[in-house]
Amino acid sequence: MRDAFGLVELPDSYQQDARLFGCFIELRRWANFFKHPGVFGYLMHEPRYTYQDIGAEHSLVKSETDTTVVITSKVVNENWKFGAPGKSQKLPKTLFAKKRTALVVLPNISELALRLEKEVTTITDILCVPPFSSRLTEKSTIEDYFQA
Repeated sequence: MRDAFGLVELPDSYQQDARLFGCFIELRRWANFFKHPGVFGYLMHEPRYTYQDIGAEHSLVKSETDTTVVITSKVVNENWKFGAPGKSQKLPKTLFAKKRTALVVLPNISELALRLEKEVTTITDILCVPPFSSRLTEKSTIEDYFQA
């Protein structure tokens, strides 16, 4: 998405619009969480994973003790976004204070897929409108690739 928007010179403010691309932004932050876990990666012992809105998730969250940190989309959005103050080893100390294990509550995949489908349609609509479509056509030819 960023590559295509960069080619057509779509303004950054438009690209960062969470109303248009909230699902992409959320997926990017979850990817950052898994790629760069920071202190989560070496402080947590055998974290458990579940999905949001699955019956078992509610009982798992309720059964957790004071020694368990619960990682949800809210926590990921606050601490694993690009340029976040909590990035990597600088995560808030209160988040992991006296915690020995973790429960990671992943987003509901079916809900995420529906949101993603709408956003892909939005991207397609943007890229198919002049002047963006003509810029994309100009810059995406094989001749232009070999000249660069």
